[in-house]
Amino acid sequence: MKILLVIFLCSALFLQGVFCAELGSCNKPEDCGPGECCTIGMFRYAKPQCLPKLKRALNCRVGNAPEDKIFYYPDGEIQTTGRLQNALPV
Repeated sequence: MKILLVIFLCSALFLQGVFCAELGSCNKPEDCGPGECCTIGMFRYAKPQCLPKLKRALNCRVGNAPEDKIFYYPDGEIQTTGRLQNALPV
C-alpha cells in the first residue's frame, strides 16, 4: 500500500512539472503585470517572458512596436500576440 502511495505522489509531482506554466512566461501583454512588457530575446529559441519596462537611455531598440508572431521550437509551437523585441522605455 505504501508503494502505491509513493508511486502516486511521484506521478503527481511529475505531471505538475510537465503541465505547469513557466514563471514569467507570456503570450500577450495582458499576461504581464503593471510596468512590464511581454518581450523576447535576440537569441535562437528565446521564449517570450515578462520583463520590466526600461527607462530612457538604456538598451532599447529604435522603432520597437508590438508584433504578432508564431514561433516554432523543437518541442512544439508557441504563438504570441503583441510581444516586443526588447522592452520599451517608460
